[in-house]
Amino acid sequence: MAEEKEGAAAASNHCQEKVTSVISLNEVIMLMIPQLRAFYLLSIHQQIRLWVVSVSVHVEAATMLLKLYLSQGGAAAQAVIADIQKKITDAFEVFDHECNKTVDVREIGTIIRSLGCCPSEGELHDLLAEVEEEEPTGYIRLEKFLPMMTKVLMERRYRPIPEDVLLRAFEVLDANKCGHLTKEELVKYMTEEGEPFTQEEMEEMLSAAVDPETNTVRYRDYITMMVVDEN
Repeated sequence: MAEEKEGAAAASNHCQEKVTSVISLNEVIMLMIPQLRAFYLLSIHQQIRLWVVSVSVHVEAATMLLKLYLSQGGAAAQAVIADIQKKITDAFEVFDHECNKTVDVREIGTIIRSLGCCPSEGELHDLLAEVEEEEPTGYIRLEKFLPMMTKVLMERRYRPIPEDVLLRAFEVLDANKCGHLTKEELVKYMTEEGEPFTQEEMEEMLSAAVDPETNTVRYRDYITMMVVDEN
């Protein structure tokens, strides 16, 4: 467990250095957008929001245990892998509306993010390329998604940005150092830099992020909403 904490601290320090050493706002925004998009997509599925948080925390704990069990081998490792795969299957089945072990390809990003991963749109495209049929049908089969996603979780890829790094990134955007961004500033950053939000995404995000009384985004409060506790 000590090694896990040291690894998390090292990752946070690496991200922190990346934020403090950036030259352009574009680089800061590119760092932030995958997690902002993940939170937006999950928040619009209000009926699974609490389920999403519990699953992502459970999967994170399971992957940490798996590292220990694999070093010992035996049935314990297989049991943990089976548990991770059950969580992946459960997340997949939320969107399997026809109950035929397939989901619309457009839902895959939400499923992946519900499991605690925050890939960029480019990274998501690469993941989709791994699981789509040779002649795309518009649907993804569980039998192809399950091994790919198991590998992603076991390798701890696309982890969320630590809270302190996310705060530092918002502070870089807050040129006046006043603790908030205006609605107009957030729209500009999220639609003109990095991997831009669409108008629909932006409207949904603003409904959750903007304080209606001040018409600003108090980013410390917003970050608290966004960050999934991985402890």
